[in-house]
Amino acid sequence: MRWDLVIFDCDGVLIDSELLAIRADQECLAECGIELAVEEILERYTGISFAGMVADLEARHGPLPADFADRHRLRLWPLFEQELRAIPASPQSSIR
Repeated sequence: MRWDLVIFDCDGVLIDSELLAIRADQECLAECGIELAVEEILERYTGISFAGMVADLEARHGPLPADFADRHRLRLWPLFEQELRAIPASPQSSIR
């Protein structure tokens, strides 16, 4: 297969899904009795995989429910579908 175009979006370039993902994190963790501030989630988990985040959370707070990833996904995707918006291009970012 030949590709004509590949777009790599480092979060925050074309879209910014991070704050929506953090909201899903907070809501799912609250259901487990774990309260984390946005700042703590940003500091501890930005740039690591979901599996890495879960491993750290379990090391710090004990086991999460077996269906935690499924519950997170079920909360996250509707947020993306309803609230995800493109980041407006700035004049300085135009490709020449």
